[in-house]
Amino acid sequence: MRGLAIAYSGGPDSTVLLHALAHAGHTCPVRAVHVCHNLQPAARAWVAHCREFCNRLGVAFTSLDVQVEPGGEGIEAAARRARYAALGAELQAGEVLVLAQHANDQAETFLLQALRGAGVAGLAAMPAHAPFADGHLWRPLLRVPRVAVLAYGETYALPVVADPSNRDPQLERGYMRTQLWPALSRRWPQAATTLTRAAGWCAEASALVAEVAAADLTQLQDAQQRIAVAPLQQLSRFRQGNVVRQWLGVLGFDAPDHRHVDEILRLLQAREHAGPVVRWRNTEVRLFDAHLHAMRVLPPVPQGWCRQWQPAQDLLHLPPGCGQLRAEADGDLAQLALAVCLRRGGERYHDARRGGTRTLKAFLQEQRIAPWLRQRLPLIYHQGRLVAIADYWQDPALAAQLRVRDLRFIWQRGA
Repeated sequence: MRGLAIAYSGGPDSTVLLHALAHAGHTCPVRAVHVCHNLQPAARAWVAHCREFCNRLGVAFTSLDVQVEPGGEGIEAAARRARYAALGAELQAGEVLVLAQHANDQAETFLLQALRGAGVAGLAAMPAHAPFADGHLWRPLLRVPRVAVLAYGETYALPVVADPSNRDPQLERGYMRTQLWPALSRRWPQAATTLTRAAGWCAEASALVAEVAAADLTQLQDAQQRIAVAPLQQLSRFRQGNVVRQWLGVLGFDAPDHRHVDEILRLLQAREHAGPVVRWRNTEVRLFDAHLHAMRVLPPVPQGWCRQWQPAQDLLHLPPGCGQLRAEADGDLAQLALAVCLRRGGERYHDARRGGTRTLKAFLQEQRIAPWLRQRLPLIYHQGRLVAIADYWQDPALAAQLRVRDLRFIWQRGA
């Protein structure tokens, strides 16, 4: 472990955490990182307060400025996203980011996730340990109730700042703390402890679910990162949805909600020739060739696109979502002039094996080329004649005609 970086806001919780770790006698270095969201008039004064307290403790201090842009997610979520992004960029390789969330925070997160209809992964709330950026994340106070944290601060008379947004009833957590939590704790004094325990059980269930999903995905996913439909249909409905979530998460695509998962599973019964697709945010899942395919949302194909191309001079950049094209050969390509076009319809090529010409459409169907690639694959022409279909087919007479050996086209797919 390279060191501890404490996320230090200046509030009671992070002040207690910083003071405790600074006096714990760690052999590794301890430093404080403050994120200034610039959302409150006192934000700059809080930076000065935090710097002065760190100087008193003899702890290195770093302040990070962020700009919070709410968008459609709300100010709390936007501030959290900006804060974690800044902390992740600041964390050094092997360093541990230490956060001050305690048992009450964990209980609040559990309740908020339940009210949002979350599954076991969401109800697991916050993990005590997790990989983060180039290092690790640690929440050492996660089973410590707020009352114990505040008692520590009072014992040592620690100076703190008060962020009014923490108790703003217009915000979710502020409403929870000012309106709901007092009533809950009066009726159930041990609510923080018991809800934190419930989150722990959900974390165990979530880990078990993930193990099952990983095992199923190993059996279902092929080398092209597709999921085979037939074996997927043999699983229970729960395991089907579970493995689909795992598959998309491993590939780094947008997480689907329950509606998207239901739509994806309906693809298993869909007709392939209809080109079925489920799309959300920047992700889409398609059905083709008895497999589910996941990809980024593809941009539209420009109609009539065609370019002159001299392979010896440049790599050809095709339209967005269509990739790149290059040529290799044993010989001089300097005099080679080609045209590259996208499919328009009605194309034919000379099929030496069968004799005569054949439609491009028949070739694409025979080769089982995915429908979304058919409009995006580069068609290569020489003197007005179709001589290559991306890297799937090439006129065998072309290399001899051009007086080069081992001519080959390499298409880096964009889809």
